[in-house]
Amino acid sequence: MSLDAFTDSMLFWGILIVFLFFLGLAALFKAFYYKVAQGTALIVNDMSSTPKVHFTGALVYPIIHKKN
Repeated sequence: MSLDAFTDSMLFWGILIVFLFFLGLAALFKAFYYKVAQGTALIVNDMSSTPKVHFTGALVYPIIHKKN
């Protein structure tokens, strides 16, 4: 295997890993983003003392947050 073939192979695998990483981020965003209808609110209880109120949608992580 020549050096050019090795660098081409590493470039391919590097691009593939970066693509899969961003695909995974998009899947997490799709799984944990909750959108609410107009006229309603999403209350997210997180680790802070006051809950957060969102009127359009928010990322809600099930282990850290509780949605009401």
